[in-house]
Amino acid sequence: MKNKMATFFIQDVYRITGIGAVPVGKVESGILRVGMKANIDGKLIEIKTIEKHHQQIKEAQTGDNVGIGIKVISQSSSANQNVSFFKRIFSTSDGGYDILKKYVRRSIEFL
Repeated sequence: MKNKMATFFIQDVYRITGIGAVPVGKVESGILRVGMKANIDGKLIEIKTIEKHHQQIKEAQTGDNVGIGIKVISQSSSANQNVSFFKRIFSTSDGGYDILKKYVRRSIEFL
């Protein structure tokens, strides 16, 4: 089945020990699924987990309030320096918190 676009409005970003940055918010449109990808500041990220009411789920419907765990997509060895910089940022203990924090009160489109 082909994934369609979903829009996720980030209400806040939390630092979770052992996980990193976890954006929380509301699915504004579409169905948000594990494995969907988004481009943030030119960097490609993927949803690795979705949680609703402390339960892991595989997809979230329009109107659901959820938290999402994210990861940076692996790039080939010819990837540009921005991608490797982003990988380094998301591998740190803050899990990209500062990068995601500037997206609070904004929507991200996942495909």
